[in-house]
Amino acid sequence: MFRQDLDVYCTYPSISFSSTNNGYLNHGYFLLFSFFVFPNNCFNAYINDTKGHCEFNYDVLIVVERHVKFKINALLGELCMIKNTALSWREVLSNDTMHTITGDVRIIEAFPIPQLQTERRVWIYLPRSYNEGARRYPVLYMHDGQNVFDQATSWGSEWGVDETLEQMTIDEPELETIVVAIDNGGDQRNDEYNFTINAEYGFGGKGDDYATFLAETLKPYIDSHYRTLPGPEHTMIGGSSFGAYISLYTAIRYPAQFNRVSGISFVMWQDNGAIIRLIQQSVISPKLRLYLSIGELETDNPDFNRIAHEHVTLVRQTLIAAGVADSRIRFDVIPDGTHHESTWGSLFAEAHRWLIQP
Repeated sequence: MFRQDLDVYCTYPSISFSSTNNGYLNHGYFLLFSFFVFPNNCFNAYINDTKGHCEFNYDVLIVVERHVKFKINALLGELCMIKNTALSWREVLSNDTMHTITGDVRIIEAFPIPQLQTERRVWIYLPRSYNEGARRYPVLYMHDGQNVFDQATSWGSEWGVDETLEQMTIDEPELETIVVAIDNGGDQRNDEYNFTINAEYGFGGKGDDYATFLAETLKPYIDSHYRTLPGPEHTMIGGSSFGAYISLYTAIRYPAQFNRVSGISFVMWQDNGAIIRLIQQSVISPKLRLYLSIGELETDNPDFNRIAHEHVTLVRQTLIAAGVADSRIRFDVIPDGTHHESTWGSLFAEAHRWLIQP
């Protein structure tokens, strides 16, 4: 899919990323994408091809064919200016729909995910004071981006993270945070938010690739394009349900990138204890800070609700046994809390206050 995007959008003078060009750039797509995602990395890469080779350089991108060099450094800028540019949500979303977005929210319409060979819409909320100075901000990465900011794009209800942050930071500017929300993959959601395969229900197995995308592709891009505090102690990751589950997994796999986890309505019924074993087998950062919650009415099945509560309790106990101080894990049981955005959105402010602490 990304290669097709290059074929369509990336043309510089008479040189295009198209199969009609005798294939002389056909092996260069992934490196060019990497070059876009990691603009601060200065490196050369040479690719053997049928007609010659490509030389990628931070300052000049040179295509060598039959000893003729075409300087096309501008191509990199052109690539960034099309589908992968963060635009105001008003320039991206339909005007004939009632949207509920508040504050400075921008959208990258089709951010490439090479680990999953796909692309996804990414939302970026910038704090109230972002354009007023040179301050750097913590970052919160969230899943199910469709549901984070906008009722119109949600699956039924939104979290209202933008409204919540806009309101709470009027009197508490220290809570200002950049929020990056990644759309889920629709029918791929359960696969991408689980690192093991649930054979009974036939989903899962792509969670590790998704976590790698967050840590090695998306986070470096955000840190290089926005004024972030890039350290793990300033980088939060959170979601609900399977989004909570993949958040914890990502923080365990990538402790140098993510050190704060929000796991609302955390579930692990699907993994046969895999996340517990992962915690036990991993070196867990003692600086990890977590907010975990479960609702008393997650479903209409009392047995499921009881087991869900036991599972979150077990996760907490296992993390403490692995070296995380009890004082760094908050576990709230929500009276009348359901498995729904109406519960999750109402918990956001308190979870955020907890996570952003040192």
